[in-house]
Amino acid sequence: MNHSVRGFWFVLLLLGFLLVCGAQACQGSQVKQEPPTGREGSSSNKEERGQANAKEPQEGNEPSSQREAPRETVPEKSNGPESSTATDSSASGGVWGGLNIIDVHAHIGSFRGFDLSTPTLMSNIQKFGVQMALISNIDGANLPGSTANLDETKANQATVDTVRAYSKQLRGIAWSRPNDGSPSKVEPFLSMKIAGATSPRIFVGMKFHPEMNQFEADSAKIDPYMKLCAKYKLVAVFHNGGPGSNSSPERIYKAAQRFPTVPVVLYHMGFGGQHQASIQVAKEAKQKKNALLYLGTAQADPNAVVQAVQEVGSDRVMFGTDATYYGADHYDRYKAMIDLMKSKLSAADFQKVVRENAKQIFGL
Repeated sequence: MNHSVRGFWFVLLLLGFLLVCGAQACQGSQVKQEPPTGREGSSSNKEERGQANAKEPQEGNEPSSQREAPRETVPEKSNGPESSTATDSSASGGVWGGLNIIDVHAHIGSFRGFDLSTPTLMSNIQKFGVQMALISNIDGANLPGSTANLDETKANQATVDTVRAYSKQLRGIAWSRPNDGSPSKVEPFLSMKIAGATSPRIFVGMKFHPEMNQFEADSAKIDPYMKLCAKYKLVAVFHNGGPGSNSSPERIYKAAQRFPTVPVVLYHMGFGGQHQASIQVAKEAKQKKNALLYLGTAQADPNAVVQAVQEVGSDRVMFGTDATYYGADHYDRYKAMIDLMKSKLSAADFQKVVRENAKQIFGL
């Protein structure tokens, strides 16, 4: 009797247990049919979010085809006599990069005891951020043993090759030899362009060096060359020495009066520090309106440059340096001049001297 009672209760407990488990199983199946509401969600939703994230890459992980291309700092390769590349100074900055300086007096070629090589020039331009330099070939100077003493054809062809190799930074000044040359040798160069017919011309001026090519600046020998300047709208640039020399300011002034429409730049405004006579003739020419005289600042006393601006006007002074007369650190020698002009001149006058006058007069 006791065994049968215990068996009966055991069966009842077992049936109750099975009923409870069955009810819980039914509730579980209903929950699984509802959409997930938790933070993580289902595995399928995780995959969908992963695909969405893949379509929106984080900064710095963009596909290479979608990234902004890096800006060039080396604009072109040299295709001329130099195999190096030139940096676009207007884009790269440099010591003077923000000033957009144009150097109206620079050289290529060779001169015993000086480093006038093209790599040295381009290195200086890059370091200081000079926007453009106007070059003539010193090898056109008749100084055997010091220069290559090239005729006008060979000297100016070298300038053509160099300007084309560095067309963003350089323009040419044709070298003349009035004492033993011929305008017919120079003229073919004056209409040359950098590339196609619509590109800028290579030569924007003509160089006269009365000392190194042994002629007087007001000699009739220069007249056929000056006529070419008038014909092709070139600027005539003269080495300017002291009073009484072949390249005295008085002689250059006389020559300029014969060609009153041709702009004439007195490089150095009196080489060796004799600046007052050059300032005076430039001032007189402006007052009398009988010649277009401009003063270049190469090797000039910075205080005399400021004086020239104050006496003659900022529209008659142009920044030039005789690059690279001082070699690898050439433009370092002109920091004091630039700093003094910035402190003494108005912003407008400063820009005229270091850029705007050159741009207008040389047609850059």
